[in-house]
Amino acid sequence: MEGKQVGDFVCFNYKDPEEHVSPVHMRASLSSIRLKTGDWLYSNRRRPLMQLVEDTVGKHDFFFPACDYYRYKVDFGKEDHPNCHDNIAAALKKYDIHPLSFRIPSIYL
Repeated sequence: MEGKQVGDFVCFNYKDPEEHVSPVHMRASLSSIRLKTGDWLYSNRRRPLMQLVEDTVGKHDFFFPACDYYRYKVDFGKEDHPNCHDNIAAALKKYDIHPLSFRIPSIYL
């Protein structure tokens, strides 16, 4: 990889894909805007889904969502630009996982 790309992290409950890691709920549950080793990653139902056991990054941004169709359409006027949200939705579709939060906009159907 070149440049200053970031990696999007996605975590959800396999048995119920509607439950997923939620930065908003995680900040409230941790009472912090920073992650540290040992912290739990909380879901939109305020349940711990994973624990951060090792951190090789050090500083995490969980204020901004992954880029999506609307980011490129509204901010840049691009209708068909590849984006993180739709890439993960397409990857999950291969495994017959279709969480509502990962529905692909109708322009791709």
